[in-house]
Amino acid sequence: MNLNDALQEIRTFWAEPAFPFRGGGRQRLAGIETEFERTFPLELRDYIATIISPSPFSFTAVGNPIDVYGYDDLSKRLEGYNYNPLTREELEEWSPEWFLIGDEGADPIIVELGGTGVSSPVLQAMHGEGDWNFEIIASSLGQFILLTAARHHALHMLPFDQLIIDNENGFNLAGSAAEWLFPRVKRWAPEFYDSWVGAFDNA
Repeated sequence: MNLNDALQEIRTFWAEPAFPFRGGGRQRLAGIETEFERTFPLELRDYIATIISPSPFSFTAVGNPIDVYGYDDLSKRLEGYNYNPLTREELEEWSPEWFLIGDEGADPIIVELGGTGVSSPVLQAMHGEGDWNFEIIASSLGQFILLTAARHHALHMLPFDQLIIDNENGFNLAGSAAEWLFPRVKRWAPEFYDSWVGAFDNA
């Protein structure tokens, strides 16, 4: 799933007034590549230059939201990840190859700068677990934004008191939201199905 195909698909279902991917980051891309002293992988360059907005967007998820950073938020210095602002020390556990694009309740979401393929896989790790153990949650940035936007959309399809059914039958996504979301995730990303909808017992 490339970025343009993902954007086209998102536009077919996105219902909120503000579209989260407005682009306009070409100048910021040049600045941040200068800061990192390297040229980024192709898909990441396109993502920063033409896809994300200047400010972050908070996508509803199960539990903490996924905050996808805007291009003005991207930085080499990452407080709490590679830098401790209290001690003013660099944190060596964070690899310089990891580029932070967002977080889910402070759990970092990254792409690796050393990638050489057409696509940039997206990885996530738990915060505060000592070592960073990243796992792939999407095979490309295009797939990542599509899955993030689709789950957000499904979680806004019904009033909250009708959306989640949590009873003796388990923790389930209700009716029309489940019927809309689950088949799409299975079609778009079967290998990451559990990562995106595994919280629901009826997935």
